[in-house]
Amino acid sequence: MHKPNICVLITLILAWILLIVAFASYWYQSGTNTDNGDSYTLFKHDGFKFCNMNGDCDSDSYPSSYKKANKNTLNIFNASLAFTVLSWIVTSVTILFVFLSLANILSKIPLPLGMIVKFLPIVALVFALLAMFIFIGVGNASYQDCKKNLSDFVCDDQKDNGVYDFVKYEDNNGVVDYHAPTTGWATVVVSSGLLLLASILNVLMGKY
Repeated sequence: MHKPNICVLITLILAWILLIVAFASYWYQSGTNTDNGDSYTLFKHDGFKFCNMNGDCDSDSYPSSYKKANKNTLNIFNASLAFTVLSWIVTSVTILFVFLSLANILSKIPLPLGMIVKFLPIVALVFALLAMFIFIGVGNASYQDCKKNLSDFVCDDQKDNGVYDFVKYEDNNGVVDYHAPTTGWATVVVSSGLLLLASILNVLMGKY
């Protein structure tokens, strides 16, 4: 067995697993930390989870009124998820082809699959990067939703106070208000790093 191909396969499998985690995870969080406890809300493309200071949590899908009022924000969630799915699909196909190469089957197929397999991880990487960078625009999308539902004065004031920043931590006399990306986005970031490594190894040392 060709060792670089094995390294590529292992790296791709790790990225594949993390992309699955991203499907089921929440991508964004906002909350408040106090001496008496923490409360927070987690968001993903199809619903949210709220946990109060007593540790009681409740999950639900978005009501139609929320979807209408936050259309731009949810479009960002959906677009990022879509590219994550595309990255996972391409990664799955690549894993299959690399496995076939290790079993000496790929070379027997009368198609130029070897050259295609060389560059498939790059395609998966591009999709993962698109998912990652598109999601950074969630704050601006929320700002646009605000302007659609409220006055420009209110939204601009909130923007000046960092309400629409991608990451914000504000300590007010021991009460910390925050919002930031969480598990779903983080796993896509790590997956992108793994896919970058797999792409480099595959192009430079992969043999098909």
